[in-house]
Amino acid sequence: MFRFSTHTVVLLVVSLGGVMAVAGLAFGEDPRIDNSLEAIGEDFRVDNAVFAGEKKEPISQSVTIFHEGIVYDCMTKPAETVVFDRLLKKFVLLNMENATRAELTTRDVSDFIARFQSRLRSMIEKKPDALIQFMADPKFEEKFDESAGKLTLSSPLVTYTLVLSPGQSDAPAGQYREFSDWYARLNLLLTPGALPPFARLTVNDAVAKRKAIASQVTLTITAPKSGRRQTIRSTHRVVRPLTAADLQQVDRIKKAMTDFKPVDFEKYRKGEAK
Repeated sequence: MFRFSTHTVVLLVVSLGGVMAVAGLAFGEDPRIDNSLEAIGEDFRVDNAVFAGEKKEPISQSVTIFHEGIVYDCMTKPAETVVFDRLLKKFVLLNMENATRAELTTRDVSDFIARFQSRLRSMIEKKPDALIQFMADPKFEEKFDESAGKLTLSSPLVTYTLVLSPGQSDAPAGQYREFSDWYARLNLLLTPGALPPFARLTVNDAVAKRKAIASQVTLTITAPKSGRRQTIRSTHRVVRPLTAADLQQVDRIKKAMTDFKPVDFEKYRKGEAK
């Protein structure tokens, strides 16, 4: 299943040489997980949309519900829901079309990322490439216009421009950042052709330092040789409190987690029902 991720903005079709060849690697705990957050946290919803360049019609939409310490990320294309349970340190993946489910622990994900990063470095040593080198170890120049709430992390090849909204309290911003970090890592396993997560993790850290949530994220990538630019942007609207419809959706997801047929991750990723 090809996924348009609204949390990682990784839709750009850029040539990363053989980077994705190492994404087939087989699977300790990531030190970034924040166990200081309250076990339950606050309830809220984030409405997400992804746009190609300046187009007004979104190419992808999703809803992310934070309820009683668990995150329910519901995508329409593909029809997939990702459930993140931070206390149990696992993801439950639900294919809403063929009624299958799979599970991954955060250790599965972090081990995969560690192996991926190691292979990426090895590949760079054999065949240096400017964009791959940057994606493996991103370095940005950071600027923040406090009056406009505009945060820019720039480099010659990759630039993120974000519009920040105050988290209104530490909890929503912290909850959203933790989920976004893990989702960025998970997305590399789920999405064919996805960019490595390291640049987005750096961006998430810059946003978290300001105790905010980005209401808009624009990613621009410049091809090293041709100079051709590709841009994608995402919007994120925080809604509180949860509505009756949100809670009904959570109930439907919980039922699916029980009723859907369990399959191993490789079969799930290929969309196999058996």
